[in-house]
Amino acid sequence: MAVKRLQDKQFLFNTTLLVIIMMIFAIFAVITYLSLYKFAESNAVDAARLSANQLLTTRSIMAQLAPHVTTDETVTPFATAPAVVGRAIGDELGKRYGFYLKQTSRRYRNELNRPNSVESGMLKELEAGKEEVWLRETRDGLDRIRYGKVLKIEPACLRCHGEPHTDVPDDVYASLTALYGDRGFHYKVGDVRGMISVIIPMETFRAESLKLFYHIILVGFVTLIFLLLLLYLHNRYVIRPHIGLLQESREKLYHTAYHDQTTGLQNRFAFNQNIRENVQNRQRAFWLLFIDLDDFKAVNDLYGHEVGDDVLRSVAYRLGIVEEASEVYRMGGDEFIMMVYGRNRANEIEPMLRELIREVCTPIHTHQNTIHVSVSIGAAHYPTHAGTIELLLRHGDLAMYSAKQGGKNNYVVYSDALLARANAIKQMKNDLRRALDHHEFFLRYQPQYDIVQNRIIGAEALLRWNHPEQGVLAPDAFITVAEESGLIVEIGHWVLQEACRQNRAWQDAGYDPIRIAVNITAAQIEDRRFTAELADVAREAHLDTRYLEVEFIERTAISNEGHTINFIKQLNKMHIHAAIDDFGTGYSSLSYISKFPIDKIKIDRMFVERIHEREDNAMIVRSIIAIAKHLKIKVMAEGVETKEELEFLRREGCTLVQGYFFSKPLLPEEFEALLKKA
Repeated sequence: MAVKRLQDKQFLFNTTLLVIIMMIFAIFAVITYLSLYKFAESNAVDAARLSANQLLTTRSIMAQLAPHVTTDETVTPFATAPAVVGRAIGDELGKRYGFYLKQTSRRYRNELNRPNSVESGMLKELEAGKEEVWLRETRDGLDRIRYGKVLKIEPACLRCHGEPHTDVPDDVYASLTALYGDRGFHYKVGDVRGMISVIIPMETFRAESLKLFYHIILVGFVTLIFLLLLLYLHNRYVIRPHIGLLQESREKLYHTAYHDQTTGLQNRFAFNQNIRENVQNRQRAFWLLFIDLDDFKAVNDLYGHEVGDDVLRSVAYRLGIVEEASEVYRMGGDEFIMMVYGRNRANEIEPMLRELIREVCTPIHTHQNTIHVSVSIGAAHYPTHAGTIELLLRHGDLAMYSAKQGGKNNYVVYSDALLARANAIKQMKNDLRRALDHHEFFLRYQPQYDIVQNRIIGAEALLRWNHPEQGVLAPDAFITVAEESGLIVEIGHWVLQEACRQNRAWQDAGYDPIRIAVNITAAQIEDRRFTAELADVAREAHLDTRYLEVEFIERTAISNEGHTINFIKQLNKMHIHAAIDDFGTGYSSLSYISKFPIDKIKIDRMFVERIHEREDNAMIVRSIIAIAKHLKIKVMAEGVETKEELEFLRREGCTLVQGYFFSKPLLPEEFEALLKKA
């Protein structure tokens, strides 16, 4: 678009420049023509002036010669001789150049010198003091210059036209008076007595000017052609390549702005633009697939970002070949989106989703490494599942999130049930915030026994929520939401404070000190300030840290092995005990126990249940007890509910137990009553 605008601007500029040049040339031609026209007029006037001066010189000579001419005729011919000669000269010039010369008298004595109406007007101007006058006239379709040169009385002229008592003999005066009367006399030297009138046609001078005009226009036209040629060459070899470079730069900028640099796929900006056009124009229905690689961060951490980029490129290629009628976008990180056309029902899209998962999960070989990745996919259909972009994105993301919660490497198609569950989770988050503010959480304590010494050696603090509408809730109902919302940190801090405070209260009441066990999450372990928080809470409660134990599940321990080991070492320095809860349910083998400097492992209740009847559970428990003894780690069995289970554990050497066979989780006052009995 920008280059098109630039091309339009360049075209407009060239057109405007061309019009301006043509206008300048036209104005130049008009000015030149008018100037040459005036020049021709000036030349004609100069020629008339020259002719008049020649005639005036001749007349002066004739006037001087007239008194010396010997003739028997009267003086009249001598008086008219200058006019006759002037007419003869004028006739000759007229024949030769087309001029017409005439001597006109103010007081004519013959018809040759009679002025016409135009000449009378010119004579008046000369009598007013001008030496010459000229005008331009058109007669009979001819354009010409009429020029008049003043004739004045000279001393030599007085013999013909002057006062009789000065220069004219008496006999001549008598003859002239008898012939003309007194009208021809009374002149003085310097008086205007007439003019020399020259009429010059303009055709000759105009032809010369027109010829010069044509030469000037030819030069100007050649200059114009040269300028146009320069303009074309500038356009062809400067502007066009520049526009080509701009076009290339624009395409590169467009590709950079709308494509991902790692995979070459279209990016988030392109996706937002395309989906907006599809929805606004209602062009066609489509499926929106939210695709997220599972645990991709581990690939970058283990193999480096270069290998991670290769994995992303490989995944992008595989997504593109599964369905031709689709558009693939990389939204950032390990997130992709596909827009799939031509499939309207869920049973049409699900085979493709399964094919996508199979294709992506195929091992990727790069940099001498074999990488295994899995993917979670959420699918939403427009307009079936949403009529707006915002709802469609929300529903697709909700479906993808549900797929991750369902165990990853899976797909989920959006449904109203998902939205209802999401709203319930949202409400749960709001309720959790309210529960913290309104002190709706409380703790129950389940006693832990040493069956050899037959006494209570500790208690596990178990969180409960007294929900105003749903009643008492166990952590399984809300702990996941608490972790996702980040409220688990505040809740965990409250649990620590309350457990330490209660343990110290029992000691202050005179009961034997016991160890209180508190469950912590991965978020708390990864928080580098958590160990300091443990020390602060114990100090504020005035509780010896030897009577505090933290429990975390096996998967939390192995998710970040190095960090967990450092965390346990810090606990050991603070004399806080560490235990692995629900042991045996994670992904580790028994050999991992030796890497963690823990004090205790707790066998999960699923292995203890009916252990005296199920040989597989019995073998697992025996193995755990044997390895723990070898590593000098204490073993506690959870979920002991029958005497048979207790006796089996006693025979196998597991002396620490916990379960409903001894006591259910108790309120603080109930637990205190149990301590009294002990």
